[in-house]
Amino acid sequence: MDNQSPDNNPQQEEAVKWDYTNREQTLVLGAVVVGLNIVVILLAVLYNTVPAVHSFFSGRPM
Repeated sequence: MDNQSPDNNPQQEEAVKWDYTNREQTLVLGAVVVGLNIVVILLAVLYNTVPAVHSFFSGRPM
């Protein structure tokens, strides 16, 4: 009689394939997320420091 539970069976763990991404997709998605975060930070800094950008987005002078 086998004392291992079905959860600890290494053959079952290898049979389950749920990750269908590859390395290139992960790198591209990470680069997109980092790029968008940089754009948001840049816009926030410009909004708070440049009067023309502030008035463009809010419609009111600084």
